[in-house]
Amino acid sequence: MYLDLKERSRFLSNARFMSILSIVAALFLVVGCGGGGGAGGEEESVPSAALPSAPPVNTPAEDLPASPGSLSIQPEGARLPVGGQQHFSATDTLPDSEGIESDVAWRIEEGEAGGSITNDGIYTAPARPGTYHLIATSRSDEARWAATEVTVISQGAIRVQPAARFLGPGGKARFSAEVTETPDKTFFWSVREQEGGAITEEGEYTAPTAAGTYHVTATGRSDPSLKGEAAVTVSSLLPKGIACSASPRQPYLAWVSSQSAVIAWRCSPGGTVRWGLGEERNEALPDRTVQDQHFALLSDLTPETTYSYEVEIDGERFGPVATFTTAPAQGSESSFIAFADSGTGSVHQKRLAEVMKSRSFDFALIAGDVIYDKGADSEYDRGYFHPYAGLIDRLPFFPVPGNHDIVTDGGKPFKQNFYLPRGNFYYDFFWGETHVIGLDSNKVADPAQKRWLETALKAPARWKIVYFHHPAFSSAEYGDTPSVQLHWVPLFEQYGVDLVFNGHAHGYERTVPINGVTYVVTGGGGAPLYPVGRNERTVISSATHEFVSVDVTADTLVLKAIDITGAVIDTFQINRPE
Repeated sequence: MYLDLKERSRFLSNARFMSILSIVAALFLVVGCGGGGGAGGEEESVPSAALPSAPPVNTPAEDLPASPGSLSIQPEGARLPVGGQQHFSATDTLPDSEGIESDVAWRIEEGEAGGSITNDGIYTAPARPGTYHLIATSRSDEARWAATEVTVISQGAIRVQPAARFLGPGGKARFSAEVTETPDKTFFWSVREQEGGAITEEGEYTAPTAAGTYHVTATGRSDPSLKGEAAVTVSSLLPKGIACSASPRQPYLAWVSSQSAVIAWRCSPGGTVRWGLGEERNEALPDRTVQDQHFALLSDLTPETTYSYEVEIDGERFGPVATFTTAPAQGSESSFIAFADSGTGSVHQKRLAEVMKSRSFDFALIAGDVIYDKGADSEYDRGYFHPYAGLIDRLPFFPVPGNHDIVTDGGKPFKQNFYLPRGNFYYDFFWGETHVIGLDSNKVADPAQKRWLETALKAPARWKIVYFHHPAFSSAEYGDTPSVQLHWVPLFEQYGVDLVFNGHAHGYERTVPINGVTYVVTGGGGAPLYPVGRNERTVISSATHEFVSVDVTADTLVLKAIDITGAVIDTFQINRPE
């Protein structure tokens, strides 16, 4: 029979106490009997060196000095992963046998919960992390023993799939979990938040009705410190029956021409566009990819014709029904807006968006810095999709990148969220007889872009409009852009460009016609404003949040700069030469 640590401590303390009493009694007899000096007897005494140095009886067992014949366990204070193994040995500490391995019996104070150990001292850690105690007792003398602590740590992992899910109120999703690097592969499910929904033992999760972000958790049964989580975002934008694997973006127009349109959305790999003339929507275009982002091309459309569309996922409508009108193939009458430096999610951007919604136009040009601060995908909802909701599902917006848009992965999120016909950041399109050319001014000196630009400018058109981010001419803080003046301005002048829109300088400025070309900086789209300046080229400059509206006819371009209140702060007309 072996004693536990507390019992052993009491046993040793009582043994020492009884030993002390025996010694005291012996001294009393010796001193007491001889102290009277019996007739003819010699006085006997006990040398003080023979008295044992005993501790007080109330000294805790762990504070007792090591007794002769005690043992030492090596290694001390071991740390092991769950299920890990370690060989332990016990050695004598007596001077004449110090370091010699002793024949001991091993046990674990916590019993089976603390793991297991063989007669040879090979210890196997349990599946549950914690602190456990190994005890070695001499087989020849049970009074000789030693103990050491073992700390068991977890090196396992639990991976929950999918890692993120987006659901509508009351929506459902199924989760699974994989447990690695630990002997016990079992786990249980829970939801971290008290009102975060419910999950079954099989991983079937039901979302709450309240919008928010919640966390599904898988916890190791034998090791509660082992956890894996998945985030669930409940959005009122999603119907109950749709589960998205990426942050959902409801359907929007990514491109419109006279004979085609591109419907974009983001949710999960599957989806179908139902579309048709007017309100019929009797055509179906399945769009199943390996990606969550979709660009579904509707082709063979009729110019200047109105169509309606909707997107279905798993048989349920994703987003509202919307309409769009294709571009005219001929003619010049149209209207559009232009702006830049918008995507901050600021109150100024949102107010300008509301003013835009109150006006009638056919398309929009965005001259860069569509998304602040770094053009990251996580910034797109705040900087683009939310402010312009209600516009971008029925009207095409044509953006080109600014310097902020390419900070993240060289502009990869820009290409993921916007439709670029050739995969480049520069492209062109016709709206009737108006030729619109968008450029990437982050790479002005790119010879391929310059060759493409010259080819595009040679195409015949009644009006030629170019837009890009960095201004050729500006009196504001950043000033002119010499590379644009060197590489592009001569082409604008050579091929008869009528109007150029830019951003980068956060404010509004219009120049006089420079060799026949009018330059407009419309950088007041929502970002913080910069001080403006004036020089000999400036007609008007204003540090204000604004966008520009342009009405196009066969003979005129009528430009109006509109501020955050809807007031017109500048008007200008370009007449087509006879």
